[in-house]
Amino acid sequence: MKVQIRKRKEQLKYLKNIIIKHETQLIDAIYKDLSKPKEEFILSELFGVYDEFNFFIKMLNKLIKLKKLKNGFYDLFSETGYIYQPVGKVLILNTWNYPVNLLFIPLAGSLACGNETTLRLHPFTPMTNEVIKLIVDEYNKLYANIQLVDNKGDLLEYVKSNEWNFIFYTGSTNTGYQIKKIADSKNISCCLELGGKSPSIIFKDCKKNKAIQEIIFGKALNMGQTCIAPDYLLVESSIYDEFILDLEKALSKFNNTIQTSRIVNKNSEERIKSYHHDIVLTKLQLLELKNINSPIMESEIFGPILPIIKFENFSDISEIINKNKDPLSIYAFTENKQNIEFIKTISTGNIMINSTMSVLNNNRLSFGGIGSSGINRYRGKASLELFSNKISFNRNIFDPYLIVKKNLHSKFSKSVIKIMHKLKSSFT
Repeated sequence: MKVQIRKRKEQLKYLKNIIIKHETQLIDAIYKDLSKPKEEFILSELFGVYDEFNFFIKMLNKLIKLKKLKNGFYDLFSETGYIYQPVGKVLILNTWNYPVNLLFIPLAGSLACGNETTLRLHPFTPMTNEVIKLIVDEYNKLYANIQLVDNKGDLLEYVKSNEWNFIFYTGSTNTGYQIKKIADSKNISCCLELGGKSPSIIFKDCKKNKAIQEIIFGKALNMGQTCIAPDYLLVESSIYDEFILDLEKALSKFNNTIQTSRIVNKNSEERIKSYHHDIVLTKLQLLELKNINSPIMESEIFGPILPIIKFENFSDISEIINKNKDPLSIYAFTENKQNIEFIKTISTGNIMINSTMSVLNNNRLSFGGIGSSGINRYRGKASLELFSNKISFNRNIFDPYLIVKKNLHSKFSKSVIKIMHKLKSSFT
């Protein structure tokens, strides 16, 4: 096992260094694909990738060794714990909005667990894909446990027609559901990283300037094309007018200097413009809503439009969120403990108080959705659990209950009966 772990760490170090070597090419390519600025790409994609590789390079020995548990009643004199075995053949289906981050972070976890990994890239980022191909080809000259496949042809048919032990998918909810059906038919596990309408909740006691800054940052990143971007605002009625006025002032200033990605394609542009006649796709815009049944509240926006809704109480918040239940994330801006305790009761994948996007590259926290926003979690230690078969292990050293086991199916002696009654009393 020590030899295996050492080899995995060598693979991770080698791949990380190749990514660093091609960093400038990645920056140029993703700008051509998405107009994503260099600084935004480094912050939102590369930082997380390097941190994930560093985590496993540093922690893999500790993570992978036998996890010994405290002895209980049945294993007083045993070595008991968990071992982690590779899950086998892993398929990672990448998406387009963060094509480097959302590919290499799960790949780091899969390699750390000793798996053979197949990558299928998204066709919306052809220039970035070419650089990724260079990286993988160079890696495979020394190690041959990553396969890069053509992204032409039907995605679901490709998944269905090949044998996998685990599928990792990032993308739309509809396709995710189809992936889940295929995984179920093959009796294998999967991780679905989907999306949803992530609300930002502004309570009256919030630190207003901080909240505005965080919301603009979260929405502007990748022009709102982020799975956990603030999708809409819920603002407490007593500060509604004041907050909107200050947010509009901040947005006006921000939009004059905005440098961020473009909307990915014409179809997405038309979809976003269909929400309102006055939408401009090159800046962040507010859209005050009187009716929570507006079409813009029916699905994830994935763009620079930010609807705003007034609320009076917790019941209003619950009613609005339950129209699109199980959001991938919830953001709340408040210092009030009662407000925070309420937020903690809402079904969601991630909760952030007084910040946005802060879990995105934090591998000390796992990341994932719940229900319609995703299945299973990854990053850091969670990726070890995700990309491994977790095996229960017990090595018996001395069995104090052997006398009971020897006589279990024969007539018990008085001494054995006495022992059994003493054992029984310890449970009751």
